[in-house]
Amino acid sequence: MKGVASVEPADSTTVVDSAVLVTRAGSQANRYSIELGEAVRALVRATAAEPAIPASELMVVLGHLSTAGYGLAQGLQQLAACLGRSTEQGLYWAAGEDADWSEVTTAHLSVGTAVKSLRTASQRAEQWGELAGHAKRQLVREAHAVEIRLAAHLNERRCGVGVRPDLAPVESAETWFADREWLTLEEAAELAGVSVKTMGNAKWRRDYGAPTAHRDTTDHRRLLYRRDDVLAFRRQRRGAA
Repeated sequence: MKGVASVEPADSTTVVDSAVLVTRAGSQANRYSIELGEAVRALVRATAAEPAIPASELMVVLGHLSTAGYGLAQGLQQLAACLGRSTEQGLYWAAGEDADWSEVTTAHLSVGTAVKSLRTASQRAEQWGELAGHAKRQLVREAHAVEIRLAAHLNERRCGVGVRPDLAPVESAETWFADREWLTLEEAAELAGVSVKTMGNAKWRRDYGAPTAHRDTTDHRRLLYRRDDVLAFRRQRRGAA
């Protein structure tokens, strides 16, 4: 049976242990899912008994959660694809040649139902990412106001010793990469205000009208984005907020 670990004793009798099937990807997915569960529990503990978190901090937290939502959506979609292929002939289907095919058919239907559930979970994770991002954008004004009040408070405390730091001027996004027609993935993500992973997700770009990625003519492995398109998308996102 392909994909199942086996050993051959001295008498050449093959012994197959169907409980030892471990793939590298499966092992890593298991470890990361455990770490994800632990991180979620830690988030619950950290926010359960704490006093109110200011909007300036929450906005950052929601940005990370939004990115996590989109990433989890993609991961669940890929897990659904893996599960769908697991019953293909020659892969990891457990039934042998002498299996009762009525049972096999029932099992395949069961796997198909699980695939549909995973795809639904993927869609909901994407909604989680979208809603967390929307909540983050709603906090922009309040977060900015908190930062101003905090800066004023720090200035008042330092006035006693004659120190009053100047606030750094806010640089307009219009000036970012102003001398560039094309931006790398990292630069485009920074200008658009999203994570690099999100900006590189083709499905996300299609769903949210983000700029199209182009292949670099000198290095086809590298994606480039037209700066004007990214800037227009940034204005659109800020306007929606």
